[in-house]
Amino acid sequence: MNKSNLIETTDRTFEIDVLERSQTVPVVIDFWADWCQPCRALAPLLEQMAEEFAGDVAVVKANTDHCQQAATEFSVSGIPAIFGVVEGAIVDGLQGVVSEEVLRVFFRRMVSAGEFVAAKRTEDSNPAAALATYQKMLAEDPENVPAKIGLGRASLAAGDVSTATQVLDDLESRGFLEPEAEQLKSRLSLAAALPTGDLGEMEAQLAADPNNPELKIEVARMQAAAGNFQTALDLALAVVESTQGDRRDPARLLMIDIFRTLPDDSPLTGEYRRKLASALY
Repeated sequence: MNKSNLIETTDRTFEIDVLERSQTVPVVIDFWADWCQPCRALAPLLEQMAEEFAGDVAVVKANTDHCQQAATEFSVSGIPAIFGVVEGAIVDGLQGVVSEEVLRVFFRRMVSAGEFVAAKRTEDSNPAAALATYQKMLAEDPENVPAKIGLGRASLAAGDVSTATQVLDDLESRGFLEPEAEQLKSRLSLAAALPTGDLGEMEAQLAADPNNPELKIEVARMQAAAGNFQTALDLALAVVESTQGDRRDPARLLMIDIFRTLPDDSPLTGEYRRKLASALY
């Protein structure tokens, strides 16, 4: 066994060894102790998995005698305790001694979680690659809802509104939508309202007629559909600030659609909600 595939951590290095590392590769943490017989029984299997999945999953050993703070933060109540971490968040876990097959399935889930995160990051820059990942995940599990939502987003990024709409229809048939599915619905709404024409040409027209609110809204819609949300929000906000009554409604509604499209924790949402409220009231 190549011991370099295992990382020994302490409270002092835990953030780097686990949380920072999990931004680029899935991390499996094993909370254990020298005096724990079940931990010692599980150790050879973990070493085997660390070697088998080297490069796809990082395995970190956290001796609870040296990682008391980390064990508290992870609510470890008994050992061995295994957690899977992706992008700093716990996504899976196991408790106690498990069989080789159970542990291997756990590691495969972690590989899949890493592939999902990588696909999500590239949906706009490389939608074809993201689509391939989501299609692979759905072939393995047709009811994988996060992969379905990802398929819809990547399809929309690739310009395939039809497939994205089919995905949303399938999700809506259950009678509810997850927050990320609601965001997909909002992005589809933006795409459906997309004006015809070339963005570059529309921007040139706006440069020649900068005080035209209708033209400004058209450009804002195109920017939003292209994923340039801050630019779209700035344009829509300018219309709200410069018009009155019903003429400002299209800009206000466009901003609300963009808020629904953005992640809940997006700083743009809070910033531009405040700006919109200030402009309206």
